Amino acid sequence: MGKKAVSKYLYFMSIIFTFILMVINLIALNAGETNPIYSTTLPFLAMGLPVLIIINAILLLYWLIRFKMWVVFPLIAVACSYNFIGTMYKFGSPDKEVQGGIGIATYNVRGFNREQTGTIANDIKEYMIKKNVDVICFQEYSDNVTFTKEKVSTNYKEDYPYMATGKSDMVIFSRYPIRNSKTIDFEGTNNSAMYADIDVNGKMIRIFNVHMQTTGINRSLRQAAKMKEAGENMTETQIYGNVADNYINQFKQRAGQAITVSNEVRMTDKPVILCGDFNDIPYSYTYHMLKSKLEDGFRTCGKGFMYTYRGPNLLCVLIISSILLNWPV
Repeated sequence: MGKKAVSKYLYFMSIIFTFILMVINLIALNAGETNPIYSTTLPFLAMGLPVLIIINAILLLYWLIRFKMWVVFPLIAVACSYNFIGTMYKFGSPDKEVQGGIGIATYNVRGFNREQTGTIANDIKEYMIKKNVDVICFQEYSDNVTFTKEKVSTNYKEDYPYMATGKSDMVIFSRYPIRNSKTIDFEGTNNSAMYADIDVNGKMIRIFNVHMQTTGINRSLRQAAKMKEAGENMTETQIYGNVADNYINQFKQRAGQAITVSNEVRMTDKPVILCGDFNDIPYSYTYHMLKSKLEDGFRTCGKGFMYTYRGPNLLCVLIISSILLNWPV
């Protein structure tokens, strides 16, 4: 009787566990609809969504094998996650075949890795030319003592004669004439956004270049390491607590920045392409605010696994935006 009672108890708990996982999965799917200012738990829940979906998929197989009615719980969770999966992986061929148009790339160049000779900047330019890129959006476009931004501009001018600069480290290079540009400042941070109105054979297109607030995890860990080196006693709980607090602040900052950019997009009377370094996941509040009525370029024209960084070699990496959004012309 004892073994049978334990077996029944475990069976009952597995049902409860399956149901709770379904509920958490459904909440996480909608976490991006809530501003982090009002909830600091939901953004973290959204970040765990891939893990939740995998666990629910395993539970789906488990209950299928056991041929139990409780399979309906993970089935609901996985079925409702279909749209989310589409932000990470695209099956089959692109929905739309691109005919003509212009090539646009966005790249956080990290100050060209502080390289002194200009080799990295030149290699990036050659790669852009090879990929038939017409407009380049750079973030962290900072210079150093020997290879300044002015030298970068001169280097790019032959192939990208038009240029618009934003706040400090933002720039847009173009093969087409730039008729107008604007800097969009974010309060309390060095991050910012900008846009440029580009004349493509007589048709005006507004291209947004955005650099959202960083996650700041590495900086928080470095600060914790320095404090420990300085002799300050910090427990692991305190360290992780500081990292979590910092991460929550970044959530809130990105939310405000996303609202600012979204308002600019809504006031635009031209076709829009929104790209940049968003420092967030494609199912967050930041994503939902920026996307708004725009189309997710990856969902529309992507194929395979969506990534923004592939491999350790910065010389050969073209960072395509986490979401390349375009307003249909």
